[in-house]
Amino acid sequence: NETIMNDSIIDLVKFLKLDIFHLHTSGKNLKWVIVFFLFSKLKKTKFIITFHSFRYELSDISDFYKHLFRFILKRLSHVVVTNNKIKERLIGLGSDKLKISVIPAFIAPELSNNQNILPKEIISFIKRRSPIISSYAYTLKDDTPDLNEMGTTDLYGVSLLLDLCINMKKSFPQIGIILSVANLNDEGFLKKIKIKINKNNIKNNFFIYGKPVENIHNLWSNSDVY
Repeated sequence: NETIMNDSIIDLVKFLKLDIFHLHTSGKNLKWVIVFFLFSKLKKTKFIITFHSFRYELSDISDFYKHLFRFILKRLSHVVVTNNKIKERLIGLGSDKLKISVIPAFIAPELSNNQNILPKEIISFIKRRSPIISSYAYTLKDDTPDLNEMGTTDLYGVSLLLDLCINMKKSFPQIGIILSVANLNDEGFLKKIKIKINKNNIKNNFFIYGKPVENIHNLWSNSDVY
């Protein structure tokens, strides 16, 4: 649509005027790092990368990408990582340790156990079930090969939560597991999850809340386990 196109053009113009380009990445797809590095060189801008995770073992990277990635790392203005393990992997790939800052992504919330702030569906579930286990996923994403009955391993471990619920129900019949998902954008995977829930008779024990929860730490503080 025309509005989206105009916004995209405005964003592109702003992008072309940047003095510093800061890329946030999970480190999953090194091709994008290469693309943006080349673009930053074309524009002669400083290039900073924040790695929120880095899923590759050094042995998983092909020699071609390893050499190319080393070339890029040595020419970055700075690198930010969320833990020391990522830092060690990047140093192993040739990054200058003096150019790496470790900044954990965790921001402590204000402590509260006010149930009334939570959506009424979640409050109702908490009141009906015990113990309560809660978890969070930004999205339901089924993208890594391998796992029992699901065909693949999902990014946030939803399959493991389902197995946990099935096994725990044997000893704790009233157990409740709440999975808060900000974006329900994988209908195929959601269908697989619902089939597994119905097949194992845990519909009343496993609750998926498919919208963002404001002040979500209130859910965690009202849980026995997060």
